[in-house]
Amino acid sequence: MASGRFIAYYRVSTQQQGRSGLGPDAQRQAVSAYLNGGAWHLVAGFTEVESGKGSNALDRRPQLRQALEACRKHKATLLIAKLDRLARNVHFVTGLIESGVDFVAADAPHAVIPAPAPIPRTLPMIGTAKPTPKSICRPKPIISPVGSISSVGSFSAYA
Repeated sequence: MASGRFIAYYRVSTQQQGRSGLGPDAQRQAVSAYLNGGAWHLVAGFTEVESGKGSNALDRRPQLRQALEACRKHKATLLIAKLDRLARNVHFVTGLIESGVDFVAADAPHAVIPAPAPIPRTLPMIGTAKPTPKSICRPKPIISPVGSISSVGSFSAYA
């Protein structure tokens, strides 16, 4: 059962697709079925008619930008009917994962995609990291079994 706050996002690529059974009404039904039961609150819903193609899809989709802002503001999860309604570009989806907003697709309810959290002990280390000495990074010559020396594409873990 769903619980928590949700912001719904519905998208169709064309007006024709909206009339074909893949439109916002069908997506609303999928979202409603996902939310059936449980302690949830649908904060808002955003609908858009725009292509999901391209890595710059967020630039062309102001409703999605608003939905993401609303998720941050209300500490809500972005809820979509199907993952392909959000994007068809893996790079775009990974960008959303990195954006700090959790999202879930109603057709894959067990695949909640949480926003990654920085590992607390790693952050201080990043600021104090020292450059690796060049001598460690340089390939070392390896003596082959027949006695010739070769360093092309070979690295040795031993000094």
